[in-house]
Amino acid sequence: MTPEQKLERKKLRDLKKKVDHNLMCFRSEKRRVAENDQPAPTRKYAIGDRVDYGAWDWTCILATYKGSRYYKCFSVTRKTNMNTPDYTDHKIHFENWYTLRDYRTHEELEALPRFEQDEDIHFSFQQRDVRSLLHQYLNKYGIDLNPDYQRGNVWTEEQQHRLIDSIYRNVDIGKFAVIKRPWGPDGNKPLTPKLYEMLDGKQRLTALIAFYLGHLAYKGKYYNELSNRDQGHFMNYSVSYAESNFMTQEQKYRYFLKLNTTGTPVDPAHMERVANLLKKEQAK
Repeated sequence: MTPEQKLERKKLRDLKKKVDHNLMCFRSEKRRVAENDQPAPTRKYAIGDRVDYGAWDWTCILATYKGSRYYKCFSVTRKTNMNTPDYTDHKIHFENWYTLRDYRTHEELEALPRFEQDEDIHFSFQQRDVRSLLHQYLNKYGIDLNPDYQRGNVWTEEQQHRLIDSIYRNVDIGKFAVIKRPWGPDGNKPLTPKLYEMLDGKQRLTALIAFYLGHLAYKGKYYNELSNRDQGHFMNYSVSYAESNFMTQEQKYRYFLKLNTTGTPVDPAHMERVANLLKKEQAK
């Protein structure tokens, strides 16, 4: 081996030692931070206890560490795949205490009280911009803002002004939910005069429309008088939006009654009117 090769090999050894040392320090620091940040356990398990862990069929405790903050576990599960024979998989692993749960039999789980209420009304919210809301209202299909369960336009000009102010201060302005009504027989024309129906967000959408069309000023300026940047900020502002393809009248009334929205509180007389509509639908 030439002197040059020996020198090169020594450099590589020194570099490897340095990398190994840095890696060891990194792992030690990471472990120290993790231990300091680890929340104190509110439940503890003993060696040999059976616990629930993820989707594994059976898990037991092999060892405990750091005052029951960490556990060494042994897990077993039965794998069933469509194109391969069934087989048993197992692993030994280390887990934080909060990833483990008390083991309970099927009978014990069935006996527990249930807090979740069954719900047949489902909305999946997504992000859209104000431009798409305005287009949806102003295009030829349109949104019906006045189904029988909705209030009139009850927001004051001050409340509408605060909504526009929230947009320019980048504050969330709440959710919008609409119902998509069925198409007519030819598939190119809605069965009703307007294709969409406003379920939640009428007062906010009305304020957005008023500002865009120049019926509402913000700090003395109408939309058409704003700079291009401020107009773009308004039109591109992101909001939470969802639509349902079909809802019965009973579901609409029920959903409206359970909504907790900001703005002007719903008048008790109006709530009673919608409640009576719901009772009539449920009695059919």
